[in-house]
Parts: sequence; structure tokens; C-alpha cells
Amino acid sequence: MFVALLTTLSIASVAYCLVVTTREEIVRVAAACTASICLLLSIIFAPVFIQAIAVVALVMMKGQFLESGQEY
Repeated sequence: MFVALLTTLSIASVAYCLVVTTREEIVRVAAACTASICLLLSIIFAPVFIQAIAVVALVMMKGQFLESGQEY
């Protein structure tokens, strides 16, 4: 599972670099879709403690938005 996690994260990183550096619209859209899919897969392949850290971080961020009164 660790190899799959690193593979999807590296593909997502390269795709994100393409999104940032390229000027062609089709390449940007394709790279953004690839990066999104790979990031979703990396969350699935991540060990349980990394998933738990992500959930705790999201809950804490949601709490901060609720305290500040901002809508998201």
C-alpha cells in the first residue's frame, strides 16, 4: 500500500506542476483531472493513521470557520 501511495502522490505532484506551468487549456484540464483522481486514490491508499490525521485536520478547520462566522 505504501508503494501505491507514493506512486499516486508523485503522479499528482507532476500533474499539478503541469497545471501551474502550462498555458494550454486542454493540458491544464487534463492535468487537473489527473491530479484530482490521484489525490483521491492516495487518500484511499494511505495508512489509517494518516487518514485519521486528515480527518482531525478537516474537523478543526471546520470548527475555525464556524467560530469566525464565514461561509464556505
